[in-house]
Amino acid sequence: MKNNWSKEELQEISKAEEFYIGPANESENKNSIIRICSVVLNGSVYVRGNKGRRSHWYQTAVIRGSGRISIAGLTRDVIFEAIDKNSVIEQIDEEYKKKYQGHGYLNWLLSESARSGTLKIVPKKVVRTRED
Repeated sequence: MKNNWSKEELQEISKAEEFYIGPANESENKNSIIRICSVVLNGSVYVRGNKGRRSHWYQTAVIRGSGRISIAGLTRDVIFEAIDKNSVIEQIDEEYKKKYQGHGYLNWLLSESARSGTLKIVPKKVVRTRED
């Protein structure tokens, strides 16, 4: 799938310690938003939750395949892609170490549980952007 992040969006995501993510929720037909940690690797955005594949939001994201993220005044509809390639997971680990070094939650970001729940976030379209 084509990566449609702009250079500016990737810079904002790289700088932000967390952003908001919400997989589409079929029971309420709306998004259930949570804060989550993200990293950028080779022009792609990745996230993982501390409970990995057991996280309710992860399960919903995988089942529904889409949702919405919000960061620094930008909101995007996105597609979620599960990542299970060890070589990519290890590179993502290194980005988490760089970005979240010194944070108390770095250990859970690198846990086997969290690593198993790594998702790639692929943008669909711009929903709303901040006003400059």
